[in-house]
This record gives sequence, C-alpha cells and structure tokens, in this order.
Amino acid sequence: MLINKKTFARLNEQRAADNLPPLANPRNAASGSLRIVDPAEVARRGLEAFLYHMSFHTMQDGMEEPPPSRRTVIPSTCSGSWASAAQPGK
Repeated sequence: MLINKKTFARLNEQRAADNLPPLANPRNAASGSLRIVDPAEVARRGLEAFLYHMSFHTMQDGMEEPPPSRRTVIPSTCSGSWASAAQPGK
C-alpha cells in the first residue's frame, strides 16, 4: 500500500485547511491509513496498491484440500478498477 507524492501533498493541504497537523511522510501516512476503522476515511486517503505477485492453487484428482492457512484467495479476474489503475511501464 502506498500514497503517491501528489496525493500526499493534497492530503496535507486538506489537513491544514481543517486545522489538523500535517502527516510526516507518505510511508507512515499509508501504513497509518490501514489502521483507521472508518472505511470512508480510508477511502479519502487515496491509497494505492502495487501488486508484484499473485498466486492460485489448482486441485487435481487425488489431492487433499490444503489447510485454510495455506490457501491463497485472488480475484477471479483483474478487470474494472484494477485494470484502469494499472500503468504498465511506469
């Protein structure tokens, strides 16, 4: 999870307008945003994700089901907002 520099500057401008102290840096702002309980506030933060690995497990005949702690769940397709946010080559 990350907050890009432009979004971070906009977020701090909004905080200044609301008479709140500025956030120290984008890294801490992003990690702190993940701890916020209010999903509407998290959405206002403008978080982005950089996915570098996605996995899946395919069951074959005779295989036992892996325990829940070893399963990886991924979306069935990467489309919609995922695809529109992708910026290949950047």
